[in-house]
Order: sequence, then structure tokens, then C-alpha cells
Amino acid sequence: MEFLGEHGCTLSDESFAGALDVGLAFEVIQLVALSAQATGQAKAQGPFVVFDESVCTIRLPQIESSLSISDFGSRVLYPHISKKVGDVFSQIVADDCTMNEDLFLLALARDSEEEMQRADYVEFLAANIISGDVRFFNNTNSRVFGIADYHFTSGDCASSANADNLQVNHGILLSGFARYVRELGEQSVCGEGATSKGTRLANEIQGYDRANVEPQSFHNIFLFFEYELITEAVGWRNGSWEGPVRPPLCHYPD
Repeated sequence: MEFLGEHGCTLSDESFAGALDVGLAFEVIQLVALSAQATGQAKAQGPFVVFDESVCTIRLPQIESSLSISDFGSRVLYPHISKKVGDVFSQIVADDCTMNEDLFLLALARDSEEEMQRADYVEFLAANIISGDVRFFNNTNSRVFGIADYHFTSGDCASSANADNLQVNHGILLSGFARYVRELGEQSVCGEGATSKGTRLANEIQGYDRANVEPQSFHNIFLFFEYELITEAVGWRNGSWEGPVRPPLCHYPD
């Protein structure tokens, strides 16, 4: 269960293989899964088995990235940018710490022409969001991504802007991940495209009701997007934000 906690408490082909790699016996994994289903502590969801929170605690995954904060001005960005000079992505400005295209990050992560580099970049973002070194943060009601929403908290490009609010919200990000995954899984049906449920749930985790409550300084309207990046990095959405989701982020109807 401790191992599966980092896999969304979900037994999949990937987590099964990972469990074998760390020395867990095939027969033991099978027995645990079958026993939990028999006692109602786990449920088969298509080809997946999702364990109940009474026996398994979801934890943030461990994500390793080949890229680092120190690469920000060069290797992390230029493989995409340099090939698109004159396109909407254009180029990095002189100081390497800001971009001249507001939607560049979102578009870059969705760049399907270079799938491996896109995956590397998503892993970089997810790993550093978990550590708190990189954050997408905005505590206003604006829903348009912009340069000001992209924050480095360490390295040469670190900014002190919103430092206290970022620290408070990072604690919320860490503590709310298990709830986000569990409740999104309960509310979302597998095989359907992504919906706005993640946005609403991320707001609820922060105690923020967009319809009735003014956001506090530490509320982050892009928390849902950070969770999206983390789950994307570990393959829980099958490599597509806009495609069908998979357990543990959804369930199959009974």
C-alpha cells in the first residue's frame, strides 16, 4: 500500500511492473488485490484496481526530471523556441528569465511535434511544482495565463513577488493532492474528456468558492493546472490533457 500510494492507490500495468521491480512478489500483489476487492476495500475499474482510502493513502508521486532550474535560460526552452523563430513562440528575451509570449508555456507543453521533449518539459514542471521551486500562481480572478503567473522561487530567476503567499499555497498544494485525486475520481466518468470538475475541486481544497467568496491572497486560481501537470507527468491522463482520463482520476459506471 505504501508503494501504491505514489501511484494513486491504483494497480495498473505500470504500477504492477514497478512493484515487481522493487522486489514485491507477483503472487503477493495478486493476493492483496483480490482480497481487497473481496472485502470491498478495492474496486476493479476496467483494467485497473483502485484501493479505498481506508487501506491506501494517496501521496504525491516521485518525479525525476533530466532538466533543472539552472537550465531555464538554455536547454529547457531553446529546443522548441529556436525551431519556431518567427512563430507565436518567437524567442526568449535577453535576460533569459522572462518570455515574450504569454501563452508560450501552455502551447509548449501541448506541442505534439516533439513528443519526447514535451514529455521532458512536463516532467520538469511537475517535479519542480512538487518541490515548490516552480509555481503557476495567480490570486486574482483572471483566467488568462500570462508571464506574471509563472514563478521561480529558486535559482537565478527566482522572484520574491508573492513569496509568502506562494509558501502558504504550496502547503495547500501538498496536503490537498490526495483529496483532489480521490474526489475527481469519484466525480469523473472514465472515457469522457476532461471537464471543469478539477477547477472547482481545486478551489474547494483552498476554501475558495468563486461564486460567493473573494479569493484570499494565498488562493491560487491555477492550482488545478498544477495538479494537471503532476498527473500528466505520471501518465494518469494517457498523455493528453484533452483526451479521456483514466483511473484514479475517474471511475467506470457500475
